[in-house]
Amino acid sequence: MSSVFDNKAAQPDEAALAATLGATKPLWDGLLRRLEALDGVEVEWKFYGKRHGWQVKAVWKKKKALVYLIPHADSFLAGLGLSDRAVEVLLASDLPPALVTAIAEAPSFPEGHPARVEVTSAGEAKLVDRLLDIKLAA
Repeated sequence: MSSVFDNKAAQPDEAALAATLGATKPLWDGLLRRLEALDGVEVEWKFYGKRHGWQVKAVWKKKKALVYLIPHADSFLAGLGLSDRAVEVLLASDLPPALVTAIAEAPSFPEGHPARVEVTSAGEAKLVDRLLDIKLAA
């Protein structure tokens, strides 16, 4: 899904982000705080063209994409690429079976198996945290 912010000339500011994310803004902020606290992680807004718009990209050790955060109306999408090793760990986890199956059966790309969670609640934000833990440990 594309970002709601599709104007290259207007990088989202806090007011626009708060108005767009609504009740999920504290979840967004919490995830950003966690990412910014990780050693070797850089977080930045990037514009990926009119089709994909503005997104936050967290890069680990200056080269590996850790997670993408894509703002939507009243929610946001967290997208990660999981390595084969991370998928093995995921298969042994207690995460929701539907999510585990979707990730494990997804085709692998250069950044890994796509793991996407649409965050609309604290429970979904915790899923993203768990996926980050798995990715960082694998």
